[in-house]
Amino acid sequence: MAYSTVKVTPQILEDTRRVWELTVGADEFASEYGALFDWIGAHINYQSAGGESLVYALVQEGAKVASAFIDVVASGHRGGLTKLLKIIITPQFWNVAEHQNQIVMIYVDAIKGAFDLSSQNNSSTFKIYGRTDPLLSLLHSIRLAIIKDAGVDSNVRVDMEGRWLVVSKI
Repeated sequence: MAYSTVKVTPQILEDTRRVWELTVGADEFASEYGALFDWIGAHINYQSAGGESLVYALVQEGAKVASAFIDVVASGHRGGLTKLLKIIITPQFWNVAEHQNQIVMIYVDAIKGAFDLSSQNNSSTFKIYGRTDPLLSLLHSIRLAIIKDAGVDSNVRVDMEGRWLVVSKI
């Protein structure tokens, strides 16, 4: 059950809004997601010069709605930097104990997707912030997995800088 990172179209945004609202009900959607979806709609101008938040959707193969959204900032100064700031997951997975595997897959695919975006933006550095203690723990594990996969002679440096996982091209 892999997720692809795609640009948010007005159709994906509207279809996802409808499905998520049906999942939690109109009142809860308005309080939890209403302003967020308005914000997402204002952050899908992929022609911008950089340095602004852009939102991408994580979509399961064959699906027409997002299972999650990611907030990414890319800038071209100082060799380029891409940051994954937020991951917003469908309310369908609010029961973490029941959907833990799907949530982990979303996080892993969100990080992969943001890292791929950093390459497309010619960024030499990619960062993701460990906003919560569980996410920080996951980032430490991801760091070790990247180091193991990359090997000693890799041209990639992977460090934890405070709560940030930082992946840089050497």
